[in-house]
Amino acid sequence: MNLNTVKFLWHNVGMTTYHHGDLQQSLVSQASQEIALGGSQSISLRHVASEVGVSASAAYHHFADKQALLDAVAHDVIERLGIAMGQALARIPGDDNSSAIARFEALGQVYLTFAQENPNLFLHAFGPNCTHDQPGDSVAFDELVAVLDDLDSRGLVRPGIRVGLENVVWSSVHGLSMLTLTGLVDSNSHQEYLSSIRRLVLT
Repeated sequence: MNLNTVKFLWHNVGMTTYHHGDLQQSLVSQASQEIALGGSQSISLRHVASEVGVSASAAYHHFADKQALLDAVAHDVIERLGIAMGQALARIPGDDNSSAIARFEALGQVYLTFAQENPNLFLHAFGPNCTHDQPGDSVAFDELVAVLDDLDSRGLVRPGIRVGLENVVWSSVHGLSMLTLTGLVDSNSHQEYLSSIRRLVLT
């Protein structure tokens, strides 16, 4: 069996082992695991394909290059963040002012926790080497907008500050997350910071 035959068979193993769509997600999952352990600098599309058990050519059917894979991982991380935030909101179903405030506080806490538990993935998703959607196109951002709208409808947001408030809150919590990951803020201070944000936003 010559080398070209081996390459042909290996390529077809890669393309037939997975149903359409499964290989793409498997590549994203493998890349996510590697980034979580060591950051995105050492990621190679060929290596990720090898770890999944397919040929590089099979991987290139789904991702044009390494950057495309990195972008997909970033998108996946932001989706996971949105899911975590949605789950946190679902655990506070009440329709009273206290529940509305609790949901607002929960979003900030979940965001910080997600960043701390997934530092390399968080830095990758929001890092300069990755192109991704604007925050307004993400579920996580939509959750924040909905919670602030609910607070505002209840008269709990300080007068005159609702317009653009989601950008201010997101920037504050995101900045706090980044400062924590770089060691400039102690995670033990999170509650103090979140309380300050609450006092600035709520009546």
